[in-house]
Amino acid sequence: MDVYIPTVTITDLRSASTDYPEDILERFLSLPADLPERVRDLAREITDGISNPYDKVKAIERYLRTNYPYDLDISPPPEGQDVVDYFLFDLRRGYCDYYATSMVVLTRSVGIPVRFVSGYAPGTYDASTTQYIVRELDAHSWVEVYFPEIGWIEFEPTPSQPEIERIEGIVPTLEDRNNEDIVSRLLSHFRLNRILIWTMPILGFLSIILAYFVFIEKWMYLRLIPETAIEQIYQRFYQIGRPLAGEWVSAETSSEYLTKLMDNVDRIKFPSNGFPDFVDKFNDDATALTDLYQSMLFTDHQITKQDAKITWGLWIRLRWQVYIARFNLFIWGNKTDVNKNIHL
Repeated sequence: MDVYIPTVTITDLRSASTDYPEDILERFLSLPADLPERVRDLAREITDGISNPYDKVKAIERYLRTNYPYDLDISPPPEGQDVVDYFLFDLRRGYCDYYATSMVVLTRSVGIPVRFVSGYAPGTYDASTTQYIVRELDAHSWVEVYFPEIGWIEFEPTPSQPEIERIEGIVPTLEDRNNEDIVSRLLSHFRLNRILIWTMPILGFLSIILAYFVFIEKWMYLRLIPETAIEQIYQRFYQIGRPLAGEWVSAETSSEYLTKLMDNVDRIKFPSNGFPDFVDKFNDDATALTDLYQSMLFTDHQITKQDAKITWGLWIRLRWQVYIARFNLFIWGNKTDVNKNIHL
């Protein structure tokens, strides 16, 4: 499909001829015979003292965008009243159909051919597919004005849509645009190189950390005999959870530590709906890890490599859960603190 998109400047439009073809005048200047005179008077008032069609059209467009708020929740015009007259003088707010219809009538009232166009606004840009998504709610109306030897040029009177921007002077030639593209590509290549130079050490450091937590740490624990692996994993859990459990007391058992830890995590205030079932999951994992540790210490259960792997899986989840709980405690405090602040 071939599409013609006029590449014109404001200078081109201002200097365009007013020698309109006869068929254009017959079709695109027609107005209702009973159009209220105050609508015609308003059009003349808006464009008074302006000499060329383009600036007249822009004056009408600017008047509508500036003086009439966009509103979808409006009542229909009274029976027998002209729609444009009702919008301009009584309703004074509306949606795209009202703006486009009013601009067509006002523009034709000063002798400039214009047509009503109905279609869709650009929609929403989807970066993942580099495409615009256009939905039913993007349905829209605007106007196109005829300029001899140029064609139909669109204008946007609805304030909820961005105003169409045009350049003032000469349109860049193909050679100019090619040169600009070359410069743009060189600058982009330079910036990319600079970014890579500065980010490579950071990326390397992050890669080492990622490799440690994903592969190395697991290998370091699971290469040990199962009892030692479980012992060391539990000690890491104890160390990072200690700030949540409170101060250490003499002869504290692992069960007492677990109870303190779960009670204090339960008191932490989390953002609304941000961490659904967080406390329950934390309690389940912390209890399971503690049970495995106590089973290793106090029962005749034969500890196997599988037990060590299960302990490792619990530790992977618990580590992040503990850090998340500590972060939220630092940021939000606990529920009792919040309640005290409310009472104050």
